Amino acid sequence: MSAIGLLLCAVVAGWNTCRNYDRNYRTVENETLVVTNIVKTHNGTIDIGKGGVLRFVKGSKYITSEGSSEPEIVNVNDGGAFVLQGELWIYRLAMNIAPGGKAYIDPTEGGFWCGTYQRSVIENRGTFKLPSGLDFGPSSDPGCSFTIVQKAGTLILGGSLKRRVRLELAGGTLKIVGDTALVGEEVTLTGPMKIDIAKGCALDFRKVKITGGGSYQLVGAGEFINGERHPRRRAPGKFAGVAARVDYADGMQSNWRNPMCGIAHGYWTFLERGKTEVNRLQGNRTALWSLNRYSTGYHVDWDKDNEKFDKFTKPFTGPDNAPLDASALASISNSFVHCREHGGSVIPRFAYHGYWGVGVEPPDVAVITNHIRQIAEVIAPFRDIIPSVDCGIIGPWGEMHTSKYSDEKEMQYARELIVGAWLKYLPKEFPVTLRAPRYRIGVDDPDRRLGFYNDGYLGTHSDTGTWPAPTDRKWACDFMRDRPYIPYGGEFAGVEEKYAEMNPIFKPAEYNLVQEWYDTHLAYLRNCAADNETTVCRYLKRLTFTLKDFAFEGIPNLGEYEGVDLYRFCRDHMGSRFVVRDAVFKPGVIALALENTGFAGLPFKTVPSVLFVRDEKFPDAPIAVPARAATPVEGVLPTKTDRLAFRFAMPALEPGNWKVYLRIDVPPKRTLSFLNHGAWNEDIEANYLCTIKVK
Repeated sequence: MSAIGLLLCAVVAGWNTCRNYDRNYRTVENETLVVTNIVKTHNGTIDIGKGGVLRFVKGSKYITSEGSSEPEIVNVNDGGAFVLQGELWIYRLAMNIAPGGKAYIDPTEGGFWCGTYQRSVIENRGTFKLPSGLDFGPSSDPGCSFTIVQKAGTLILGGSLKRRVRLELAGGTLKIVGDTALVGEEVTLTGPMKIDIAKGCALDFRKVKITGGGSYQLVGAGEFINGERHPRRRAPGKFAGVAARVDYADGMQSNWRNPMCGIAHGYWTFLERGKTEVNRLQGNRTALWSLNRYSTGYHVDWDKDNEKFDKFTKPFTGPDNAPLDASALASISNSFVHCREHGGSVIPRFAYHGYWGVGVEPPDVAVITNHIRQIAEVIAPFRDIIPSVDCGIIGPWGEMHTSKYSDEKEMQYARELIVGAWLKYLPKEFPVTLRAPRYRIGVDDPDRRLGFYNDGYLGTHSDTGTWPAPTDRKWACDFMRDRPYIPYGGEFAGVEEKYAEMNPIFKPAEYNLVQEWYDTHLAYLRNCAADNETTVCRYLKRLTFTLKDFAFEGIPNLGEYEGVDLYRFCRDHMGSRFVVRDAVFKPGVIALALENTGFAGLPFKTVPSVLFVRDEKFPDAPIAVPARAATPVEGVLPTKTDRLAFRFAMPALEPGNWKVYLRIDVPPKRTLSFLNHGAWNEDIEANYLCTIKVK
């Protein structure tokens, strides 16, 4: 990158100087640099470090990235300060205010200007003060925009945000020290904020859009203008009882929006050398990656005429059995990042799968275990979105059959190495699921991390060979019963109707399929959408759930589902399903009787908070306060009802009726809904519990 000059005519520590700064080495530390005239930059980076102050005084002009497609980057680091009191002409600017950094921008009147269709942003995690607010000068191009993202720290406003100024309030404190209106191009509240309005000041909040997770706690003695009324803050009232409560009945709606519950579509991504491709995961997903381009070895063909796999041992000449390259690993990692950023959960699987059948598997198991090691290193940081990992790796679609390595006698040692590699290289927090019981033979599992996935589910009494004697369905239930946090699932088998008719597991008099769902902790299936026409789906829709047919010792409260078809019952109870059976509110504590009527436990950690929202007469953003509980929501096991006490600091509330919600965050970007009738509020992503009176 070639150097370009930045001419600063300045006064430093009491004496005049001029400097030429190289764009690669622009730093201000342990000195105050005062700019008195015009500074033009084309792009580059300015780093303001500890003890450094960069000040543009009145009469100066700062013109950023003129004639460049790249932004001027200004990093105000811990202990640094940026002060602008002159004119600010922006072509492109990206300013980052770190924790401990300070920025003060107060342009001269009419001196805030933005060029044609430019996009600039200031992201604050420190202290950012706009003593006069911010407004584009009248000569600014109408196509430009300027965004302030308030993530942490303090944003201080002494005036209004107007034309084409965007503001995102995501966290920290908004401090109002003058009459302020948030009426820019777009103002959104996306996270928990503390709003502190100084006495004698006012904040007009009417144009603010509140999205999921947006909430605020109002403090200070100033005026808060919101909704259709302009009430001045009144003295806080006192708790005077509960006016209404949530319906304690199950609302019988789907729980599929919750993490790792219900349908989890699966998509293949074929990794290729030198090519990075992102599997755009969101929601609940099972993601499958083909390593076919990284292997030379044994191949299986699909016999289209007879619809079966040809047995093989013919060598196949292809790639070179090399380690996965950087592009493959980046494809996997970037897919997980995308999933995390879009509030998803995913169960990954890898295999040497081709477009038809098994593809090409390495002839040396050491190549496979090395690929597992590489993949495990990529997976390791993503336990917050990955509840388990399919062992996979061998056989068509990673189903661990019809493979050189699935031979019962000859390849036992290799299978032990493959399963053992996942357990060795993945952190202990990750369960590993197998396609059939024989793959756990000879594998040391002291931490009880092994579970199963089932891609032949309900096809026959043995699930098309998944549970061969002596490891029958009873063995499977016994094995998985005390592993409620290891998701069990896969896909319904593709079978003909006549085989379903003969299958005893569909006959309640002969087999309790509902009890099996609870024993195995069924959490997800890839092909169980409402419009799915697999034979198993159709057959389940013909059966009816009744407590008479399916009751068992320890069955949860399922009375609301009496008489529904078995497909809907299964669909709504896969994974965890939390229903509030009782709620008691006292200032500072909420006591819940919470029942998990789902088949499985919630395999992620949760973070609770309590939200207070004024009645509809006062449309308002929530006041949110953090909460804590000795037993977290994820501690409520399937079929169990636990008493949970959520403790919090009771906020000061004005007189009136306030709705109380419990928000359960599943970090990083998911929330958990309770399944009571009318409990879930999609706008604030929280669960209604009761309405309290404050007098």
